[in-house]
Amino acid sequence: MSVPLFSGLSRDKLAELAEELRPASFAKGARIFHEGCDPDSFFLITDGWVKISRDTASGRSVVFELRGP
Repeated sequence: MSVPLFSGLSRDKLAELAEELRPASFAKGARIFHEGCDPDSFFLITDGWVKISRDTASGRSVVFELRGP
């Protein structure tokens, strides 16, 4: 798989990064992050989609982006 984000990294740096990768799966509709949290992970989407949204004061959900592989 080619990931443009990593195209400028050397083979050594890519290998170093690959050693830290761990697979993760999430159920449909699961919240991975929420506004104001201090995330300590980085996710590469290989299957499925992620919705980036925010709830308004009235309780409506506003979708900013959908991201997939």
